[in-house]
Amino acid sequence: MNLIHDRIPVVIPTDQYHNWLDKDADIDQAFALLNNQAYEQMTATRVSAWVNNPQHDDERCIKTG
Repeated sequence: MNLIHDRIPVVIPTDQYHNWLDKDADIDQAFALLNNQAYEQMTATRVSAWVNNPQHDDERCIKTG
């Protein structure tokens, strides 16, 4: 994911939010939460720079290419 952006949101199952947000959690257990099937289903699709402007709200935001 780092090839796309250096700040990518994590995908955590809702029933594990409390474990992810626990400041006293074991680091290995916290990182284990990142190993889930949601990432296996993801694909990347290039979109234009048009989407980077929050004033743009039209079909060009989802145009691929």
